[in-house]
Amino acid sequence: MLPLLSASALLFLAGRVGLGSGWFYAATLGSGLALLLGWRYCAPRTRLSLADAPVGLLAGLLLLLPSAVATVLMARIPLFAPLFEQVTGLLGESALHPWQAVALFLVVLLNATAEELFFREALPTRLSRYPAAISVLLYAAMTTVFGVVLLPVAAVVLATAMYLLRTRTGGITAPIVAHIVWTSGMIGVVAALG
Repeated sequence: MLPLLSASALLFLAGRVGLGSGWFYAATLGSGLALLLGWRYCAPRTRLSLADAPVGLLAGLLLLLPSAVATVLMARIPLFAPLFEQVTGLLGESALHPWQAVALFLVVLLNATAEELFFREALPTRLSRYPAAISVLLYAAMTTVFGVVLLPVAAVVLATAMYLLRTRTGGITAPIVAHIVWTSGMIGVVAALG
């Protein structure tokens, strides 16, 4: 649980200092490293196969499509304006500079990989009862530190899909690729609408 608590505390810090701050990148990278260390010391290794990467790409795109449509609708319907403002608040008030976009993508690469290794491989192997449900709920709980109402909802959907993908492929590559595709795509959608 120490990696999970450490990662959550660092994400809380990242959410408070805001995108663009050096502390944001340090905290989010620290969060990913905490989860990687948790995986390193807790999990049996499963296969990493590039053959599963196209499955992950397709799954990520299939998850991205309804998420992007829902985000666009949320941006257009005044009733959902407060929720949309919370989501866009994650990216800050100004447009991303090119260096910020590159840095953010690198953070996504590390953290999506670390989250999948920890929540879909390390944690479930340590749980004797309800490994899928508990790992999904703990992942969603970790996202609450940002204070964005819709983030835990999205986390439950993403984590459930990634757990099913992990079970279906027998490896961790497809969930990692799908997570990277979905997260990067959603950042792009939110940035374009914000």
